[in-house]
Amino acid sequence: PLQGVMGGGNPLLWQHLFWFLAHPEVYVLILPAMGIVAEVITVNARRPLWGYGLMVSSVLFMGGMSMVVWAHHMFLSGMGTSLSTFFQITTMIISIPSVVLITSLVMSLWGGSIRFTTPMLFALAFLPMFGIGGLTGLPLGLAASDVTLHDTYYVVAHFHYLVAPGTVFALFAGIYHWFPRITGRMLDERLGKIHFWGSFICMNLIFMPMFVIGLMGVNRRLYDAGASYALAQPTLMWQTHMTYAAVVLGLFQLPFVWNLLKGWLGSGQENHTLGLAGTGLPYNPWNAKTLDWTGDLSPIIPKCDFLDLTPFNPRADTGTTAGRLGLWLFLASLTMFFGSLFSAYVMLRAGSTTWPEPFAIFPWLETALLLGASAAFGETRIRLISANTLGLAFVAVKLLGDVAMIRKGLVPSATLQLASWFTLGAVHAAHVFAGALFTGWLAGPAFRIKAENRERWQARIEATRRYWIFVDIVWLALVGSFHI
Repeated sequence: PLQGVMGGGNPLLWQHLFWFLAHPEVYVLILPAMGIVAEVITVNARRPLWGYGLMVSSVLFMGGMSMVVWAHHMFLSGMGTSLSTFFQITTMIISIPSVVLITSLVMSLWGGSIRFTTPMLFALAFLPMFGIGGLTGLPLGLAASDVTLHDTYYVVAHFHYLVAPGTVFALFAGIYHWFPRITGRMLDERLGKIHFWGSFICMNLIFMPMFVIGLMGVNRRLYDAGASYALAQPTLMWQTHMTYAAVVLGLFQLPFVWNLLKGWLGSGQENHTLGLAGTGLPYNPWNAKTLDWTGDLSPIIPKCDFLDLTPFNPRADTGTTAGRLGLWLFLASLTMFFGSLFSAYVMLRAGSTTWPEPFAIFPWLETALLLGASAAFGETRIRLISANTLGLAFVAVKLLGDVAMIRKGLVPSATLQLASWFTLGAVHAAHVFAGALFTGWLAGPAFRIKAENRERWQARIEATRRYWIFVDIVWLALVGSFHI
C-alpha cells in the first residue's frame, strides 16, 4: 500500500525514492571520470593541474548538493510553487562547481606542451562533450522551460552527452593511459586513434540531432494512441540517420576490442613517437610523475608498495585514520539510507487523511534491550558478550512482536501505518543483528587482538561503539514517530 492509491499510498513516493538515488548516481559516474581526465590531461600537457584546491572543494560541494536537487525531474508531477522554487535554485547552484571543474581542466592546458596521444584525445573530447551535456541541462532545471522539454528527445540527448561521450570517453582515456602500467605493453596508437575518431564522430551524429527532435516536441515514449507518432513523422529522416550512426558506432568499438586483446596477449605495437619498441616498452611511456607510476611494475597487482614510497609532495598527517574515516563515511551512507525511509514515512503520513491510533506490542521492552546493549558494550569479554546477548534479544523480541501483530490481523498490507512500521522495523532490526554478530566476533575470534595490537583493538572498539549509538538513535526516532 505504500505506493498504491487503492491502499491509501502515494504513487509519487516511488518517483521521489528513485530520483533521490538516481540523480546522485550521475555524480557517482561523472566525478571519477573527472579524476581520470584530470590525470590524463596533466600528464600529456606536462604541467600541473590548475586550481587543485578549488577542484577538490568543488567536488565535495557537488557531492553534498547532489542530495538536494532530485525533484527537478518531477516539476510536472504537481509540486507546489515553493517546493519547485527550492529545487530550481539548488539546481542552478550545483551547476557552479561543474563549471569550476571544467574551467580548471581547460586552464590546465594553457601554456602546456601538449601531446595528442590516444588517451589525451579522449580526455580532450570529454571537455566539450560534457560541457554540452551540462549546459543543455540548465533549461531542464527551470520549471518554465521543463514544461515543454520534459520527457522529449531533448532529455535523452542531454543525459547521453553527460554519460556516453562524457563518462565513457573518460573510461577509454583511462584504459589507454594505464594499460602500459598494468601490462608493461603499449596499446596500438593507430588503432586507438581510429577508435577515437570513429566514436567521436558517431556519438555526435547520434545525440546532437536529438536536441533538434526534442525541441520539435517529439516524446521519447509514444504512448498516446498514435498522436506522438504522427507528430514525429517529419523527424523520421533524423531517426534513420541516428540508427545508422549507432550501428557504425558499434563497429568502431571492434578496433578497441582487437587492440585490447592484442596488447594483453603480448603483441605490443612499436611507436617511435613515444620511443617505444614493441613489447620491450620503457617502464613509464608517458613520463608521468604521479605515485601510481612509481616503483617496480611487477608487484603492482599482487601487492602494492605504496607505503614504502616517499611522495613527491608530502603532506602533514591529519590524524584521521583510514578506519575512522571509513566508519564516518559508512555512517553517513546509513544516515542517507534511513533518511530516505523516514522521509517516505513523513510524506505518506502528511498526505493521509486518516491515521490509525498508535499500536504497541513490545516497543518499550525492545527499547530497553537495545539501549542496554549499547550501555553494556565495552572492552572486556564479559561486556562484549552482554552487548551481543542483549542485541540478539532485541532482534528476537522484535520478531516475536511482529509475529504477534500479524496473528492479530495487523499485517503490512492492511494500512499505510503498518506497512511503514514493518518496513522500517525490519531494516533496522537487520542492522542491529549485524552489529550483534560483529560484537560477538570481537568477543570471540578477534579478542586476541587486544593483547597483540592494542591500537588496532581500540580502533575496532571505537568503531563498534559508534555503530551501536547510531542504531540506538535510529530506533528512538522510529519509536517516537510511531508510538508517541
